Amino acid sequence: MKKRIGVLFCALLAMVALTLSFALPASAADDTFVIGVYYYDADGNSIKTNQYLGELPEYFGGSLTHAQQVIDDIHTHAPLFNAARTEIRLFADVPTALTIPANTTTTLNLNGFTLSAADGTAPLTVAEGGALTITDTSENKTGKIAYTGSAAVSAIENHGRLTIETANVSTASSTAALISNSGETARIAVKGGNFDTNGAGNFANGAGARIAVSGGIFTEEVLGEYCAAGYKPQTLAEGNRYSATPSAYDDRFGETLTVVGQAAVTEGGTQYYPIDVVCGIDALNYTAVGIEYRVIRTGASPLDTTDKSEVRTVYTTLHLTIDGRQSTCKPADLGASYLYTARLLFDTAAYTEENTVIRITPYAIGTDGTEYRGRTIELDGDVCADNGTTLFAKGE
Repeated sequence: MKKRIGVLFCALLAMVALTLSFALPASAADDTFVIGVYYYDADGNSIKTNQYLGELPEYFGGSLTHAQQVIDDIHTHAPLFNAARTEIRLFADVPTALTIPANTTTTLNLNGFTLSAADGTAPLTVAEGGALTITDTSENKTGKIAYTGSAAVSAIENHGRLTIETANVSTASSTAALISNSGETARIAVKGGNFDTNGAGNFANGAGARIAVSGGIFTEEVLGEYCAAGYKPQTLAEGNRYSATPSAYDDRFGETLTVVGQAAVTEGGTQYYPIDVVCGIDALNYTAVGIEYRVIRTGASPLDTTDKSEVRTVYTTLHLTIDGRQSTCKPADLGASYLYTARLLFDTAAYTEENTVIRITPYAIGTDGTEYRGRTIELDGDVCADNGTTLFAKGE
């Protein structure tokens, strides 16, 4: 029996090798390839060997015909090679549409080349469950994503998670927004690049989808609702060019603020998720301090509300319960002289990690009535998960 199992195991390995070798390039220097996928380890080194396949090529390449296939293979190859990061790199202009499939997280390096389409399909699509960062490592950052047809098609259609660090994105369509963002979990972060519309707007944003612009240059105005937390629309000096710029804020509130999700509580027969917000302030010469909070609820019953919680007491020490443990917070922890706190309550029947976004801005009222505002922060389930915590504590 042992011998049969050994033979079967060897046969399975041979099948894996045969399956993967189908996508391997004959030579890394083969100039017929227009696209390559690189696999990197946790230290940023290109993975060149695999315990089952032995020596690997520098990249897995594809001709124009097979460009989509090497992208589709990422989901299978990355765990097999124990890759921490992958990169799709263009070696030539690619005049055909590409899709980042579900369950795939990768980077698209335009490398100075152009990804384009002219028919009824967007040049680039990120499927729901896919995650993509777009960049360009070429010296002059000339890489482009362009829709060149006349149909009502965007240059980029996002249904997953998209971050644009640098790219030149354009459309010839006068009836479709430059970038389409749809699906309740669709997220776009624009940090840089050039965005050339044709009169139909920068974004088409569906219900529940979110966009956060903190950089880049646009030919149409960036709406305030699409600016990242702490940013506002900006008209550039050269005219007819727009972006987003950090909002002015006052540093009298210290360097940061602390937000702690507490165990659910019941008040008046309703169960709530409490969130305690701790802010700093530099002095006592204010008539009031507090927070302004904007709560955006997505999903079937969307809601967007803005309110204030004002307090008149400050502290030199606060005792907090964090993850069930007592913790002491001092002004120096926030780079301030005093502390104040406000509690927000969220109905557990209406708000979840997935459908809630909270923007918090500390403020203070001077003795002459002047309102001073601090830096705005944005919280949601994704931000909290990235920091190893949750937006709403579940226990009671």
